[in-house]
Amino acid sequence: MDCRVLNIFQNLDFINLITQSVLNEDDRNLVLTSAELLANNFHLILYLSESHAILLGIQPNVTRMSLKQAIGKSLRVFEQYKIQPSVFILCTNTISPSLQPLLSSTSQNSHWQITKCSMWAEKFVIISNDATFLHDAEACKHLDPLVVLAIYFSGDENQIEKLLNVGNTTMQFVHSIQ
Repeated sequence: MDCRVLNIFQNLDFINLITQSVLNEDDRNLVLTSAELLANNFHLILYLSESHAILLGIQPNVTRMSLKQAIGKSLRVFEQYKIQPSVFILCTNTISPSLQPLLSSTSQNSHWQITKCSMWAEKFVIISNDATFLHDAEACKHLDPLVVLAIYFSGDENQIEKLLNVGNTTMQFVHSIQ
């Protein structure tokens, strides 16, 4: 994991952005606890506080193996900290077609794909950047922060530039972290 990406993950404002997006509340005690790079370029980042756990995954191509790795990590987090995590995977390229039957849209957010997870996670969401090829500048300006992060981590310079040009505050923020 390069220094710039690690600086982003450790940034307190970034952690607050994640907390607000995932929990819809403010938990200023949430801290970066671990960051792992697994097979297939799967980054798993764990944020913990006394009452919350967020497992943030970033991967180009989400597969059944990704799901198994995230479930395994989620179970270990619960075993060690006695907190059932909220798991969010930012897919920066494609979601395997074999996962599509396991996923469903949520009324909470049109960009989120969820799967049943009550046994091993508070919630399990996959967010894909392929749902973000919007042509409406106003919609791009107010795009879900987690979708913006999926675009940022995808490295798609055209989409990043488009979001910067329309004044998307999440992209401007992440792009400014050194």
